[in-house]
Amino acid sequence: ASGQGPEVKDPEREKARDEARKRLEEEAKKPPQDRKVPEFGSDKDFPLVQIHFHAGSEHTINGEQFPAEVHFVHKTAEGELAVLGVMITEGAENAAWAPFTGAMGTAKDAEAEIQLDWAAMLPTSKMTYRYTGSLTTPPCTEGVHWMLLETPVELSADQIAAMKAAYDGNFRPVQPLNGREVQMDSSEG
Repeated sequence: ASGQGPEVKDPEREKARDEARKRLEEEAKKPPQDRKVPEFGSDKDFPLVQIHFHAGSEHTINGEQFPAEVHFVHKTAEGELAVLGVMITEGAENAAWAPFTGAMGTAKDAEAEIQLDWAAMLPTSKMTYRYTGSLTTPPCTEGVHWMLLETPVELSADQIAAMKAAYDGNFRPVQPLNGREVQMDSSEG
């Protein structure tokens, strides 16, 4: 026995999760430059402009820091930013992430063109923690719409080691909330 009571399911929340998951899976099938991330509660489009990672997570979930955190940075035509954060945890080899971690051996300042299966790279659950904060690198611009996926993605120890070999310790320490409100909801505002 786990010591916990029976799990209570909320049919409306489950339906919202399923609908959000379906919309995100459809969006993930599009080429990266055509992919959009909705702003909190609006229909603004945030096309993907960059992917980077930090070896050492810049956020924690329930007080837990992760070996790495990947940021999918999106930007509107007006310059508004939204970042989808994916926590990385150690586990089994992840074939969907192999092209990404395999490119870590590319020389600094060199570019590598790789093919990625976006839908397979993200966890099945698209539940997010959302807040408005800042960029984590200078100039630490405020007004960034953050969405952190609740469920981490498993990568093998070797895949995490490849990331750390490329950029170890390139993370900003976890910052206090400073009155920011963190909400948890589905990825579809």
